[in-house]
Formats: sequence, C-alpha cells, structure tokens
Amino acid sequence: MIKNQLLLPSKLMDLSQKLIKTTIIEKGRDYQSLYMLEFSNSLKYVLKEKNVEDSGSLMDEAERLKWVNGIIPAPKVISYQVENGKEYLVMTYIEGCAAEEYQQEEGQKSLGYILGEGLRTIHNVPIKNCPFDDFSPKNLLI
Repeated sequence: MIKNQLLLPSKLMDLSQKLIKTTIIEKGRDYQSLYMLEFSNSLKYVLKEKNVEDSGSLMDEAERLKWVNGIIPAPKVISYQVENGKEYLVMTYIEGCAAEEYQQEEGQKSLGYILGEGLRTIHNVPIKNCPFDDFSPKNLLI
C-alpha cells in the first residue's frame, strides 16, 4: 500500500476534474488497499487496489457489480484496470457507515432490522439469468 502518494494508472478514469483529496479507508480485506477519491466537481469515488497474485479478483467483483446495477442498491463501476501487477477498481462512493460503527438513535431501525432488509433485498434478486454459476448445485456436484 502506498502511504504518502497514490499513483493512479493513466487510463483508470477520466481525470479531467482535479483530484483534491485522497483518504485511506481502513476497512475491508487486508490484501486490498481502499481509498476515497474526492474531485473538484464534488464527486467521490472508491478505489480498490490489490496485487494480482493475492486472493480474490477485482474483475470478478466489477462484473458482479455491473450485473446488479439497477437491481439492488450497489456502487456503479467506473473503471477496472490491471497495470504493473496490480488490479484497480474504481466505483461510485455510497454514503454510509460500516455495520460495526452503526449507532441506533431514537426512532431509527435496529442494525439487525437493517441487515435483515438488506438480505431480503438480495434474496429477492431473480437468478434465472445470472451469469455467475460457479457455486450452483450443478457445478458443485461435478
């Protein structure tokens, strides 16, 4: 992880607006670096960066986010790129907090209720045309 300076790949995103602030996000998987990018036009994005050889794939994540776009609330993929042994995924920033930081205030829903709503939303997504079947029963029984 680059602590003092973030070097963005040249073709990762339209940088016609000036990048005014980069904030390290201290959440997520330990093999990924996460940043919030703030631009002069007030837009915010999240950048995920990881080494290609580390587990998981940001390309897989990008493909799944594109598939659920418009179906459930999720970040919109702006760009995905591989350069110099690293994967980069830029997506829109969604305001909120991590579940561990949630503080229920008077009259608000409990964390359990909010998480249950989220799971219901995900479970209601029709999977008939889902292109991701790595873990479908037919593939797991092979």
